[in-house]
Amino acid sequence: MQSNEPYIGSVRFFKNIIFLCCILGVLIPTGLALRWRSRAKTAESLLAQNAVVLTGEEDEAASEAEAASAETEPEADSPDEQEPLSYQLLYPDFYAPTPLPDIEDAGKTIYLTFDDGPSDRTDEVLKILDEKGVKATFFVIGREDETSIQRIKKAAAAGHTIGMHSYSHDYEKIYTSVEDFLDDFYKLFVILRDEAGVTPTVFRFPGGSLNNYNQGVYKEIIAEMLRRGFRYYDWNLSAEDAAKKSPSASTIVEGITSYSAQKKHGVVLMHDSAHCKTTVEALPALIDTLREQGFDFAPLDRTVRQVSFHYRSASNQS
Repeated sequence: MQSNEPYIGSVRFFKNIIFLCCILGVLIPTGLALRWRSRAKTAESLLAQNAVVLTGEEDEAASEAEAASAETEPEADSPDEQEPLSYQLLYPDFYAPTPLPDIEDAGKTIYLTFDDGPSDRTDEVLKILDEKGVKATFFVIGREDETSIQRIKKAAAAGHTIGMHSYSHDYEKIYTSVEDFLDDFYKLFVILRDEAGVTPTVFRFPGGSLNNYNQGVYKEIIAEMLRRGFRYYDWNLSAEDAAKKSPSASTIVEGITSYSAQKKHGVVLMHDSAHCKTTVEALPALIDTLREQGFDFAPLDRTVRQVSFHYRSASNQS
């Protein structure tokens, strides 16, 4: 009689195959579902980030809380347990000359700031500031010609603050990584220190501390620059003069002073650029109107409370 063992073995083999297929039929869809669920959560997180709105006209209490939390450094477990990050070893002389001071309450004060200079408008701006008895802040970029260096020296000698605004002002280059940010700012730092005789302690991010180019690195940049003793400043009032065609002088004055009346602490963004003729024209009336609103004027230094951008949920926007 012929044995049934080969037949039985074949049946068992096919049963095993069918069983295995059933198992895989459960596991594979489950795995894919989990994988896509994870991706969906990541996408949802990114969408949530993009749903928030970048603004400089924030509630002052929230802005101050944001700045305070940004300056709070986590406690180190011990020197042996934490290894420095690679970019923390870069440029050992790229530090503010003194530690970060405490914040002081300056009362009702306006801080006029001028970005992107020095330029052919710098001397005009300095003359008006001198005539009005106002000290301001110039966030400069990397111009190495002798005329530009002399203008920076002139501004510093007059008691104005010289801050860093990057060497290249190239967003795509600067915000590629923390290392690239440090490379660019250190180049400007050396020029100001060695050529102009100014060691800056404050800086402004090109485009502000939160922009479309730095969302992946801005927290690390802020932490590293604070660690090195530098403090950054955004703005809560603006001349809106960054475009190639600036608004009229009267529009600039009205645009700033209509918002400043409700503030006790204002950092005004203006530009020191060749095309900003109307900014210069607006400056005397702007200063006079802000004084009528009860403001004093001062240059920025690290004792000034920061005005800093932060994200607000789109659902909370009016």
